[in-house]
Amino acid sequence: MFTRFLAVLALLLSPCTAHAVNDACQIHRLKLSPMMQVLVERLRWHMWTRNNDLKITAEADLDAFIALTQITDRYGKLITNAIRDYNDGDPEADHLCFKYVLEADCESYLVYQRTVIDLPKSDRKAIEDEGVRRCERARNF
Repeated sequence: MFTRFLAVLALLLSPCTAHAVNDACQIHRLKLSPMMQVLVERLRWHMWTRNNDLKITAEADLDAFIALTQITDRYGKLITNAIRDYNDGDPEADHLCFKYVLEADCESYLVYQRTVIDLPKSDRKAIEDEGVRRCERARNF
């Protein structure tokens, strides 16, 4: 009886490694929502601006918002899987999670770009250059 108690106590006090936690990936996952929120705010500005040459339709705004939500959800789940697959402090996990954040940044900006690029007074070159910069960063990481 006493040995059973000691065995249970030893199990309770032993470190549990069944669920890995990776702080670096957690931090990267927390970057997704603010990153998307910036683009949502930009789209909101295009939706409500008084300048008709920079205004987007409600349908375009909704389509972009849905796409951004799906990107956030997909990459959030990929990072969650990486958190489960790697132990804390694993540099491969940190690299993988940061790569996911960069890919999400590229994809989300392309959604924004597709939504506003054809507006009559949009700065087409600046929008395209920003998209190229973000996607090059993701590709070269």
